[in-house]
Amino acid sequence: YGSKSLSDYSDNIISAPLLFNYNAKRIFSAKAGLTSSSANLPYVVQKKRNHIFPHLYVGADIFENGALVPYVEADGELVNNSYQQLQRLNPYVAVMPYFDSVALPNTEIYNVRLGLSGHIGGSQLAYRLYGNIAFVQNSLYWYSPMPAFLYAKCVDERVMSLEASLEYKPISHLYISAAVKALRYSQKVDLDIANCKPSL
Repeated sequence: YGSKSLSDYSDNIISAPLLFNYNAKRIFSAKAGLTSSSANLPYVVQKKRNHIFPHLYVGADIFENGALVPYVEADGELVNNSYQQLQRLNPYVAVMPYFDSVALPNTEIYNVRLGLSGHIGGSQLAYRLYGNIAFVQNSLYWYSPMPAFLYAKCVDERVMSLEASLEYKPISHLYISAAVKALRYSQKVDLDIANCKPSL
């Protein structure tokens, strides 16, 4: 707002992944590893600055041709909740010194999913169907206590989702894709206000 009250503001996230792959006779495949992230956000009292996210994938190619591959997967990520990112998501977010949303703790997401994937028709048609449970710490929670300004808080939540997608490649370099996804939110909110996310 021209006052340069955030002239000394800076934040950063440094991440380093490590991943191992294993394949056995074109049937069984596995991936295991982790991502280490170190975050620094000013104006935020963070209990955790160093984060470890696992990565695990186990799949089985039933017919050895990629047509049917059941799999189980677990992974995670750290989502930046800096002032710049909040402004990108919503330019009306309330800011300091009058409000408390200059920066929020980063969002931690831990996913566990079970699914089926594959391709048929000479790899022209690919499909994917999976169910996912996401355990989210410090998820963004938007609400408006007054006109023209939006507050952003952090809450913990669990998100269950089902997704089905198709991708068709009739010719080279041309893809046609379609997907449908359903999500159910379960939040631990101590604010006596309505949330922008529906339960389903």
